[in-house]
Amino acid sequence: MDSHIINPTDMGLPEKFERWRPGQFDAIFQGLDSEKRFVGHAAPTGSGKSVSGVSHALIADTRAAYLTMSKGLQSQALGDFQQVGMVDVRGANSYQCIAAADYGIADMLMCDEAPCLSGLPCSLRANGCLYYGAIDRAKAARFVITNYHLWYYANKYGDGLGKRDLLILDEADGAPEALSDCMTVALDSHVLTPLIGGALPEYTDMEDWRSWAKHHARPITERADALAAQMRNAHQVGKRVSRAMAREVKVYRTVSRDLETLAGALGDWVIEWIIPSKRVAFTPIWPAKYAEGSLFLSIPKILLMSATLRPYTMHLLGVGIDQYDFFESPSTFPPASRPVYWIPTVSLSYRSQEEDLRYWLARIDEIIGGRLDRKGIIHTVSYRLTKFVLDNSKYRSLMLSHDSKTTRSTIEKYKRAQPPSVLVSPAITTGYDFPGSDARYNIVGKLPFPDLKSALLQARMESDPYYLDYIVAKSVTQAAGRSTRSETDFSEVFIIDNNWARFIKSRRALFPTWFLAACKTLKQVPPAPELK
Repeated sequence: MDSHIINPTDMGLPEKFERWRPGQFDAIFQGLDSEKRFVGHAAPTGSGKSVSGVSHALIADTRAAYLTMSKGLQSQALGDFQQVGMVDVRGANSYQCIAAADYGIADMLMCDEAPCLSGLPCSLRANGCLYYGAIDRAKAARFVITNYHLWYYANKYGDGLGKRDLLILDEADGAPEALSDCMTVALDSHVLTPLIGGALPEYTDMEDWRSWAKHHARPITERADALAAQMRNAHQVGKRVSRAMAREVKVYRTVSRDLETLAGALGDWVIEWIIPSKRVAFTPIWPAKYAEGSLFLSIPKILLMSATLRPYTMHLLGVGIDQYDFFESPSTFPPASRPVYWIPTVSLSYRSQEEDLRYWLARIDEIIGGRLDRKGIIHTVSYRLTKFVLDNSKYRSLMLSHDSKTTRSTIEKYKRAQPPSVLVSPAITTGYDFPGSDARYNIVGKLPFPDLKSALLQARMESDPYYLDYIVAKSVTQAAGRSTRSETDFSEVFIIDNNWARFIKSRRALFPTWFLAACKTLKQVPPAPELK
C-alpha cells in the first residue's frame, strides 16, 4: 500500500487523524508483515504509536486488547479511539455499587466492596451492575482498552476479557515491572495477627514462607466463607447488612488470595521487610516465567510499543531473540530541536567531596545564567544533591522543589510560574510532561542510578549486572524526552556527570536510535537558542 494514496480515515480512524506522520505507515505494516508472534516497536514521542497500534488492529480486522499503564492514559486513548469501537473497562473500585442501598448500606460503596462479592444475591449482577456490565461489554467488544493491573486480575481471578487475537502493550518498557507489581504479595501484621493468632514469622527462606502460607490459607478462606454466610443469613431475615461486614469479607478474601499466591510461588522470590516485623513483601526476582500465563495468555500476536523499548525489555519478559522482530522509528522531531549535550564537568558518586560538588554546581549556575528568560528543570537524582543545590546556588531564589508528598502540587506551581523559574527534582524522569514554555532545558546532574538498598534490585543485579545499566539508560532517555513534545517544540538537555562518557560508550545498545541521533559532546555551555 502507498501512504500517499491511503489516508488514516481510509483505515477507519477518526477524522482528526488526517494524515500519516513520517514513518508511521511503514511502522504499521512492519508489524502486520512480521511472521513472528512478538513485534517490538521503539516509537519515540511524536511518532504516533497509539495510532499505529490501533491501525494494526483495524487492518487485521481482529479481536484486540490494548493495555496502558494508567487510568489517565486509558482515558486519553479512549477519547481518541472510542469512535472506532474501542470499549473501556477498569477495576471494580472505579464503579459505584448501585445495589448497596438494597442491603441497607446508605454510604456510597464501590464495587470492590460490593455485598455480592460476599455471596449475597444481587438482581443487578446480570443486568444493571456498573462493574459487571463494563466487564460484559468488554468481553463482547472487538476492541477493548484497559490497564495492565485489571488485565492481570481479570484473568487470574475471573474468566478474562474475552478471546483475543491481538494484544497491544503500550508503554511496554514498563510491562516487566507492571507484571512484578501485580504478582507482589504484601503482608501486614495489623491485618494478619488477628487472623492467625500471632505475629508474622521472620523466616529468611522462601520455602518456609510457602509452607506457612499454605498452612494458614485454608482457615482464613473458611473464615471468609463463614462471614459471608452470616451476611447472607442476616439478609434473608431482613436484617441490615453493614458496610463494615462487607469490608471485612473483602479483607479475608484478599488475604486468602495473597497466601494462596505465596504458597504457589515458583522460582526465586525476594523477601523484603518494608517495616521490620510489621510489613513484608514478596516479589519474583524475574517476572519472565509468569509472562505467558499472566500477560500473553497464548494470544497469537503481541505488539509491544514504547519510546524506550529495547531488545533487553523483550528478554525481561521471557521473549527469546528468535521469537520477535524489533523495529525502530526515527523521531519526527529534528535533532536540532532536542539536543542532548554532554559537557565534561566532574564524575559524581556518593563519595564526591564538596570541592567537586561546588564545581558541579558552578556548571549548573552557568547553564541557568544564560537562560534567565525561560524555565528549566534540574534532575538531581537524590535529595542530598537537591539540598546542596537549594542551599548553594546563586539562583536558589528562582527554584522550586518537593518531597515525596508534594510532587504534584509543586509541579503545578512551577508550571504556573513565570520565567525565570527552575524546578529542582530528584524524581520526575517519568509521569510528567513539560511541553512548550513549561521547560526549555533539562539538566541531568547525575546519572540516575536507583537506590541500591532495595533487596529486589540487589537480587536482580546479582543475577544480571546488565539490569542496573538498563534502568539507568531508560531513566536518562525518559528525562531527555520530558520537554520536546511536538514538531514545533524545542528544548535542550545537558548531562554534566563525567560518568556519562564511559556509560554511553559501553551501553549504546540500551539507548534508542532517536536518542543517540541528538547526542553531542561540547567543551562549554552553548548560547541559548532564541525563543520563538
